[in-house]
Order: sequence, then C-alpha cells, then structure tokens
Amino acid sequence: MTQRPVPLTNVNIDDSFWSPRLKTVREITIPYQWDALNDRAPGAVKSGAVRNLKIAAGKVKGDPYGMVFQDSDLAKWLEAAAYSLTTHPDKKLERTVDNVVNLLEARAIARTANERLRVMNVARLAARLRRAIGGFFSSC
Repeated sequence: MTQRPVPLTNVNIDDSFWSPRLKTVREITIPYQWDALNDRAPGAVKSGAVRNLKIAAGKVKGDPYGMVFQDSDLAKWLEAAAYSLTTHPDKKLERTVDNVVNLLEARAIARTANERLRVMNVARLAARLRRAIGGFFSSC
C-alpha cells in the first residue's frame, strides 16, 4: 500500500473529541498566548518575546529581557496560528501573523547588516594588526 501526504486543506476534523479542543485553541488559546507573548496577559510571567523581536529587528530601542528559550514560544504561536488560518480563515489573525512575519524578515535583514559590519570591523582590525606586527618584526 502506497502512502501519500494529504494537504491540510483536504482534512476536516469534525468529531465530539477534537472539534471542541480545536475550537478552544482557535478562540481562546491563540489570542491568550498572543497577549502573553506581548506581556499583556494578567498574571502571566513576562516573556518579552515580541518586544525582543522588535528590538532585534530595529523597530524599538531597549534591552531584551526574559529567557533565551522564550523566543521559541513565538515560533510555536506562529505555527498554531498558521494551522488555524488554514482551517478557519480570520482576517484579524492573518494581519497579526503577517506583522510577525514582517518582524522576522526585518530581524533577518538587521542581522545580515550587523554581520557585514562585524566582518568589516574584523577585517580592519586584522589589517591594523598586520601593520603593527609587520612593523614590529621589521624592527627586530
């Protein structure tokens, strides 16, 4: 028997066990988690996930906070939101996802620019060291 992947858009879960849970994720968990990632959920420990991404993308100034692994919470939220949008289109959620993707893109661009600057600074430092060392060895 040959097994082939089935596109997610061809899958419809409609039963008494999973349907209510998927509805809860869509209507309660995803919005609550978005608030938590933005440090707006009452009683939730601040994660800094979205703010840290905005800082890394150069969109806001400040120092990042929270645990390093909390960035992955945003990725998991994005995964859940994307799944939800595939099965239940929602313009507001789609705009939010688009904004996160734009931040991720801006972060990638900022990181590339920072890496270029770092390489250029290392190259300048190496040139200065070569001149200094060359001068030192030629005087011996």
